[in-house]
Amino acid sequence: MIYKSDKIFVRALYCLWIATIIIFIFLLIDPVKTNTLKTAEFLLILFLIFIPAYLFRKSKKIILIIFLIFIIPIFLFSVSLKEYNMDSLKNAYVKSLCSYEETRYIWGGENNIGIDCSGLVRRAFIDALVREGIFNFNGVLLRNAVKIWWQDAAARDLFAGYDGRLIEVATAQSINSFDNSLLQPGDIAVTSTGRHTLAYLGHNQWIEADPTIGKVIKVTIPDNKNGWFKIPVKILRWKLLKK
Repeated sequence: MIYKSDKIFVRALYCLWIATIIIFIFLLIDPVKTNTLKTAEFLLILFLIFIPAYLFRKSKKIILIIFLIFIIPIFLFSVSLKEYNMDSLKNAYVKSLCSYEETRYIWGGENNIGIDCSGLVRRAFIDALVREGIFNFNGVLLRNAVKIWWQDAAARDLFAGYDGRLIEVATAQSINSFDNSLLQPGDIAVTSTGRHTLAYLGHNQWIEADPTIGKVIKVTIPDNKNGWFKIPVKILRWKLLKK
């Protein structure tokens, strides 16, 4: 026998689940992420899983699906393979960088809704790490993706090496004057002022989330109109892409 109070409780759980989905979607599309919002997203994911687990606890199929939702990520993250195809990761990174072309510039943004200069080089690398980590069952790449996603970084943090994740390749008076033969696709340039960062795509082409133009653009050098290419920079390389 199902009591009226039980029906009200179940209905309330359904309403809470729907509200959780709506809030999660809003947080997901918000381009500006703080650690507080990231924590909220994680907690909401738990709500999205546990509420249906309770509502459908008598269904073995649903419980099995929920179990797999937990166990598969745990398995992927726990795999300790250290070998990975660096060229494949580099190509995935460049492809991901290009996918953000024309995305509007939003200070602090880090997704397709809006992105800033440091968000572009970080988010594209996260995308590449997740893709390569999943397809190659490499937990090392996935764990690095989560760490980079969690630890936000402005251009000045990248200039300082981003806690050892970036390695200095060279310094230059400008991108226009630098010898591109010393670069590899995926290298990053950060202005000496620590205000702006760009990524090299190869074939004399760079990509940046330009605050002046207000969107992500590709630039072929030399370019004497764009001021970012005429000032001193530090060239850096992701440690995971260092040969």
